[in-house]
Amino acid sequence: MVIPVILFIVAVLLALWFLLVLAGSFIDLLIWVVVGLIAGWIASMIMRTEQGIIGDILVGLAGALIGGALYSLVTGQKTGGPLSLINLVMAVIGAVILLAVLKAIRGRQIA
Repeated sequence: MVIPVILFIVAVLLALWFLLVLAGSFIDLLIWVVVGLIAGWIASMIMRTEQGIIGDILVGLAGALIGGALYSLVTGQKTGGPLSLINLVMAVIGAVILLAVLKAIRGRQIA
C-alpha cells in the first residue's frame, strides 16, 4: 500500500520537474497557466461552453500550442513570450478551434 503512494508522489514530482525544465522557471510556468486560463475562458465565452477552471486552463494551454503552430506555419516566425499580445490572441484562436472540433465530435456522438 505504501509503495504505490510513494511511486505516485515520485511521478508527480518528476512531472512537475519536467514542466519546470520545459518552461524555464516556476514563474514562467505560472505565467503560462494564467495565459492558458485567460485564453480558455475567452474561448469558452465565444463558443458558449463551460469546462470549469481546470478545463479552461487545459483548453487554453492546448490552444496556445495550436495557435502558436498555426502562427509559425503562416508567418514562419515564433509568437514571442507568454505575455505577448499575439501569443494571447493565437492561444484564444487555437482554443476556439479546439472547442469547435470537440463540439463537432460530441454532436456526432449524440446524434
